[in-house]
Amino acid sequence: MIIRLLLFIGVCVVFWFVFSQVILPAWHDRKLFPMFRRIGEARRSLKEARDRAVEAKIRKEVAETTTAAARIEVGTQQRVADEYDEMYASEDERQKQRFHQ
Repeated sequence: MIIRLLLFIGVCVVFWFVFSQVILPAWHDRKLFPMFRRIGEARRSLKEARDRAVEAKIRKEVAETTTAAARIEVGTQQRVADEYDEMYASEDERQKQRFHQ
């Protein structure tokens, strides 16, 4: 009795799967196995989302690196300008001292 019930349930499940995934889509001129297609679309969406996340992370790193490079560049330019000013300021002071002597 239980075996017949399980067999009947199994046949019903198989029939429903075939009906919903093959017969109905074929009747409405749609692609077969829409359940599996939705899974594929979900996987594609997930992959695109991950790609966008990686791209955003890389863009953020590029922006941070560019900002850090600009700070270093400005600091280096300022140090060079300060050294230049010190070098020529001390030379000007020496010339003034020579001139006053």
